[in-house]
Amino acid sequence: MFHMPLFFFISGLLLSLEKYSTYNSFVISRIKQLYIPYVVFYLLLYIYWVVIERPMRFLKMSQLDAFWGLFWGTDSSYWIYPGGVMWFVIALFSLELIVFPIIKWCKIWYLKFIFFGLLTIGGLLCSKYHLFILPFSLPNSLLSLPFFVFGFLMRKHLILSKNIYLGSKLHILYMLVPFVVFTCWQYPWLCDLGKQTDISFLMCPHFYFFYTIPFVEIGLWLLISMLIGKNRLLEYLGRNTLPILAFHLPVSRALMYMSYRIWGCDRYVIREDVFKSICLTIVVMLCCWPFIILWNKVFPLVVAFIFRNKKTI
Repeated sequence: MFHMPLFFFISGLLLSLEKYSTYNSFVISRIKQLYIPYVVFYLLLYIYWVVIERPMRFLKMSQLDAFWGLFWGTDSSYWIYPGGVMWFVIALFSLELIVFPIIKWCKIWYLKFIFFGLLTIGGLLCSKYHLFILPFSLPNSLLSLPFFVFGFLMRKHLILSKNIYLGSKLHILYMLVPFVVFTCWQYPWLCDLGKQTDISFLMCPHFYFFYTIPFVEIGLWLLISMLIGKNRLLEYLGRNTLPILAFHLPVSRALMYMSYRIWGCDRYVIREDVFKSICLTIVVMLCCWPFIILWNKVFPLVVAFIFRNKKTI
């Protein structure tokens, strides 16, 4: 219900207009930072899916259909199954290419409001009629646009201004209480809404809740982040979101399969048990660590080779 809106909100927070003087320079930067990793990760996950997962799970999807998911990017089981978790990356790529010129060069605020309103309505229509056919996860990006734009609007207060993080921890705790009370009070209802809502599958039956409730949970996690302050481990995970996003799913599936073969522990038991889930998360992160190190060494070379220069990102 809210974790993907939170992802798009954070992405909006991190959008910098000052770094790019032209639209062309912005597009090139997005290709380097989002599109190339998406293609590389998808192809790696596709090979893994063809060689290991597809034969073991006896999936009926053809290899050709799965390959075409590279160009559609929508998390439909027909289009992007091998790299389903990567739909967010290509959706963010499409969304930023759409939003950037409107924010940077449209100076009239109500025209921006009209543009963003029409695009959001387009996303809702895609959700209603299940228009998976649009490429580059475009329907998903339009559906998520309000969270991204709101994140950008909060950038000045949360990123560029340092004063907000200098407040008393006690005051932050006071502000946090109503958010926690609301979340705990409405927990069963929110879980039920979460089962019905899935941006990746264009499932948004209650759009009036979808564009309100997630902002409460986003506020909750913003306050928690202020309480935590700086944390090297979280910063490391944040900088390496892309390789973690790509590699964690096959690693977690492999670990759950091994636990089933060795201890007879079913994957549903692991997912529904808090302690086992936490242990799985820790082990998955540790197993992803070598992939992160390898990616950080190889990726700059890939970008340099594609753009034929040594200056990468």
